[in-house]
Amino acid sequence: MNWVLFIGWSLAWAYCILLAWYSYWWMRIKKQEAPDNLQNLPGISVIIPARNEEAALPKCLKSITEQEYPIQKVEVIVIDDHSEDNTAAVARSFSNITLLSLSDYTDDKQIGFKKKAISMGVQKASGELIVSTDADCIMGKNWLLTLANTFYHNPDIQIIAGPVALLPVAGKGLGKTVFSVFQQIDFLMYQGITGGGIKSRLHHLCNGANLAYRKKAFFEVKGFEGNEQQPSGDDVFLMQKISRHFPKAARYLKNKEAIVHTAAAETVRRFIQQRIRWAGKSAGYSEITILPIMFLVFLLNLFILISFFGLIFTPVKTIFGTAFYFQLLGILFLKTASEALLLVPVLRFFKKEGMWFWLIILQPLHIAYTVSSAFLALWGSYEWKGRSFRKQDLVK
Repeated sequence: MNWVLFIGWSLAWAYCILLAWYSYWWMRIKKQEAPDNLQNLPGISVIIPARNEEAALPKCLKSITEQEYPIQKVEVIVIDDHSEDNTAAVARSFSNITLLSLSDYTDDKQIGFKKKAISMGVQKASGELIVSTDADCIMGKNWLLTLANTFYHNPDIQIIAGPVALLPVAGKGLGKTVFSVFQQIDFLMYQGITGGGIKSRLHHLCNGANLAYRKKAFFEVKGFEGNEQQPSGDDVFLMQKISRHFPKAARYLKNKEAIVHTAAAETVRRFIQQRIRWAGKSAGYSEITILPIMFLVFLLNLFILISFFGLIFTPVKTIFGTAFYFQLLGILFLKTASEALLLVPVLRFFKKEGMWFWLIILQPLHIAYTVSSAFLALWGSYEWKGRSFRKQDLVK
């Protein structure tokens, strides 16, 4: 049994080093201040692909129209992606909103609808800066100001990953609370990994709910060319293309004024479908550092899960006379402490410090989720925005 524990401890310490790395670089990201002078700020085009978003879109557009940014320098483009509800009518009800219809340019047989929608928006955009977001997002009034200021004072920056947080799941009861907190903690861990990865240049990840880039950079890398048929990944694929073409040109914007809040999955089924979609696009990442990291995370959680189930049927001891389950609890403790090392400063930035204790409570759920989502990603098929995507179609 010695070799089993050796594997477990090796995985746990490798995981600890990895998260300590992310934590170190997260804390080294400097906060970007908003400017006092608004006179020389660049023009911005906000791109919002929308499919069946009549309920969420009004709040999103309202928060954008209330931005503390010169109104003559802001252009909002909504691209209606074959919606089956009143999304288009909602967009038209707002003044100074440009509405495009994806059905005028595509049929319903392709796969990369969102990429096509964003590309359409960029083609029509008049702004020097492109800011893409989702129709279910809400922003603070200084969101655009903070993004533009970073570009204005850093001419070498070509693309910015903005901070994103999940809104709580609506509803009451213990089940809803656990489901809501679990999603928020998982998502905030990803924000820490995103920020730390970009700052250290280990890899470049981002979230399409809050992504900004120079329009000329989009055209210089030829947009989404090369992965147009992937239904998801519009954010990360573009981030990695621009980062590869313009070394050191990416930044994670660690500023509370730039935080975008987006909706969490409302049901377990939608959550699973979302995670399958996210995991499935990883095969298309151009940066080779990401897949080994994902594999390490999967192996550690798989080891803990199998070991705990194994103890139910085979209580064993090591040659040191210490019960195996004490060693296993030590590995679990090291995993949890490693995650806290990254999560606590991230929670502090997002003003959600009160969630830290849930990291301990939700460990069993997180382990089971990590392992199961990896296997579900192999299945590959999922539903998104009322469309079904089969693995055999995605690999073409």
